[in-house]
Amino acid sequence: MQRALLFLFFIFPMAFLMGSEMQGEEESIFLGPPPAWVKQCDFPLEPVPLKPSQVNLQYLLTDTQCNWIEKSHYYHFAIKALTQVGVGHLGQLDIDFSPSYEKVVVHTIRVFRDGVWSDRLQSARYSVLQRESELDSDLYKGVLTLVYFLSDVTEGDIVEFAYSIEGEMPHFSTHLTDGFNLQGSVSFERLYRRLLVSPQTPVNYKLFNCSEEPHVVDLSPGVREWSWELLHTEPYSYDEDSPSWHLPFARVQFSQYGTWKEVIDKMLPIYALPDDLASDPSPDMLAQVEKWMEAAPSSLERAFLALRFVQEKVRYLGFEEGLDGFKPGDPRQVFERRFGDCKDKTFLLHALLQLMDIPSTPVLVHSDKGKNLPDALPFPFGFNHVILRIEIDGEEFWVDSTFYLQGGSSLRENFLPIYYWGLPVSSKETGLVEITGNYQETATLIDTSIVLLSKDLAQMKISTTYRGYKADFMRRNLDSRGKHNFSENVLGFLQKMYGSATAYAPLIISDDREKNVLTMTESYQVPTVKSRGHKVMKVFSSTIRNYLNSGLNPERSSPYAIIYPVWVKEHIHIENGFADWAPDSEEYAWEHEALFYSHSRTIGGQTCDVNFELRHLKDHVPTDALRDYWEITSEIEQDGFFQVSVLGTRKKAA
Repeated sequence: MQRALLFLFFIFPMAFLMGSEMQGEEESIFLGPPPAWVKQCDFPLEPVPLKPSQVNLQYLLTDTQCNWIEKSHYYHFAIKALTQVGVGHLGQLDIDFSPSYEKVVVHTIRVFRDGVWSDRLQSARYSVLQRESELDSDLYKGVLTLVYFLSDVTEGDIVEFAYSIEGEMPHFSTHLTDGFNLQGSVSFERLYRRLLVSPQTPVNYKLFNCSEEPHVVDLSPGVREWSWELLHTEPYSYDEDSPSWHLPFARVQFSQYGTWKEVIDKMLPIYALPDDLASDPSPDMLAQVEKWMEAAPSSLERAFLALRFVQEKVRYLGFEEGLDGFKPGDPRQVFERRFGDCKDKTFLLHALLQLMDIPSTPVLVHSDKGKNLPDALPFPFGFNHVILRIEIDGEEFWVDSTFYLQGGSSLRENFLPIYYWGLPVSSKETGLVEITGNYQETATLIDTSIVLLSKDLAQMKISTTYRGYKADFMRRNLDSRGKHNFSENVLGFLQKMYGSATAYAPLIISDDREKNVLTMTESYQVPTVKSRGHKVMKVFSSTIRNYLNSGLNPERSSPYAIIYPVWVKEHIHIENGFADWAPDSEEYAWEHEALFYSHSRTIGGQTCDVNFELRHLKDHVPTDALRDYWEITSEIEQDGFFQVSVLGTRKKAA
């Protein structure tokens, strides 16, 4: 059920859920009737014509009501099982909650069959689980899941269930920040959304991808109602491989914050360094700072040393229960325990720099939806990551303390992704700031040499040079996967392509971290193969195989995400002492708003040289450019694999 209704449970797509401290089940879970303020919603019990999107389940009702005055959310669903797959979904009902500040009140679980309702709330087996779905990412959030397991559910049954979650995180309960989804990935027969607030509460709202204005009425001098009721909704269209920031569904956002400055003011108390940091730093922390002060003559160099220390000596691990999901830990404790999540590590770096009188500012960002922030109403839940802005002699340097194995010798060379927008937590700031990233675009160079040792065997050497942030990524990739696994993966590909392959020399890695240049050299022996009775050498382009995003449906309705940034230059040189190829050459290029590609080939005598260049110019292909992109990449793919005749003569070119 969680999979089926996850879209509905998360009330605004850019919010991220925080955890809680563990409490006893009896303190957080209750049974009881719906709150008196809830407006009951009916739904059809008679058969309703199926919509194309209703395959395993038919959503008869999705009802979400929020009473901000009482800090309570009410959820009510009625869903019909159409198939055994649907029965499987409805047989398990999941409710996530944070027990340190929320409690769950389950109101109804019942099943309608053959004109009769049967109660299942009392008979259903239930359990409270702590799944920690993000533990593999070194994040512990403490969120609990109340799971009900229903027996005797069959095709055609309607399952109705309703529950409330009461409570808000204390620090943020002063301001309304909420939202409703007004559309799903499947059709809803009835969708109802309701918000109750005090008429004195200033409510800003914004609609996305729809024009459904709310119905607003004062129910009493102390209660104002906002509501939406939609019948037979259309599902939104979403394609795989869409950019992470592409959110095509209808929704509404509420926020009591009038400006981003108000959000900054709300975050300032929890991002304030300890008052006694300067007077009572940990001895080890102070000793480390003194070492940097002695070793480096300038603030720029000292800040760089501090960054590398936090990146590589403080491991990534986060305990994000309750307010700890927002509030960084005391930097002295983080320094001593040597672990922390993004805000802990950033806050520690912030504190270390302050001890060296180097100004810096924590900046809230979103790792993949930051592009949407300027369109959202101001609210504190639009961020899932924290970076640091360092100010030295009028220059700004943006750093991410969670990265490790970064190269370079200065903050000026330090890579930062394009987070688009961020919110600096500083009393001097008034709103969002643009973050364009920090990287010098340099091409990855791939140089492949193929030498025919005999008519049956060739020697292949592949040298790949990564620079800048690409060297950073490859360095981390090799660190996590290991040289052996990397080599085995490439060797496996060659064995599939040629039928057999061996490595005649181990993988050689040359890594200059100071210049941030990493070169890998691979050495293999591969056989020639028969094609229509002739011996040929099969050749592939690493650029096209590894970096070109293709295979899209040109009729899709969503933009298409592509790897960005990408800039690769590849040269393949073939020496064949058994051939006498006729001279031939070709050269062409493709230009598109999302990519640039060029190709050239020169052959003659006993050598052949082929060049490829691919550059992605943005992170996606717009919908109005999909057809052109598909046509171009379809042609480019033909260059990805080619073959040359081993015994080619001037009478028969390769």
